[in-house]
Amino acid sequence: MRKLLICLCLMLALTLATISTAAAVIMRTPEPFEIVSDDGSKVFVFIPSENFSAKAYIAVYEIVDNERWLIYTVEDLPSRSYEWNFYFSADLMHFVHRIHPGYVRGSERDAFEIFSYGDRTRVVRRREFIRDHASTWGTISGSWPAYTVWWEVVDHSDTTITIRTDEGRTVTVDMATARLSLGGRLLLPLPSARTARIALAVMIAGGTLLPKLKKRRIKTKENVD
Repeated sequence: MRKLLICLCLMLALTLATISTAAAVIMRTPEPFEIVSDDGSKVFVFIPSENFSAKAYIAVYEIVDNERWLIYTVEDLPSRSYEWNFYFSADLMHFVHRIHPGYVRGSERDAFEIFSYGDRTRVVRRREFIRDHASTWGTISGSWPAYTVWWEVVDHSDTTITIRTDEGRTVTVDMATARLSLGGRLLLPLPSARTARIALAVMIAGGTLLPKLKKRRIKTKENVD
């Protein structure tokens, strides 16, 4: 019995230590950073807002004779982002932003988003490439989701990153075209949950109204005859 209690205490201590470490990483204060392109001709600049609640200032500059000339800016990215959240093409014209786990857009948690020349070209949700995409209600620090299936970037080469999930799925992401592929098969963007609900409501309403309209047309035709 005593050995069992000791084992349980050790497991609890290990779990708490893991949670504390994860929470510390998630809650770490964002800092400004710069990424220079492979050939040294461009630089990506990230400056978070002072209170971290507003959007960050993000831009890419061309470096000419030690002077910086603006190429493009990026809008609507949260300040709570970190250098390890980004994967860039060699020329910095395309990048993937891995979304902070506590950030929610609408009713869904997004996995990552793809940008080209400063424009958001695609937002990828977990359910697009993970079968068991639902989150459990285990949390970190009381607010962060704990998922049944996790994913990680296992390879990065210029405009391409490779993702592997706990389910054993390997997904290739092309930043330049905003395409995802699984075993040579394209993964098409899925509508948001809100869009899907609206479409379902329209279909149900159409199925209810069409028979009534047909009956009304028949009656009208009979009256004319």
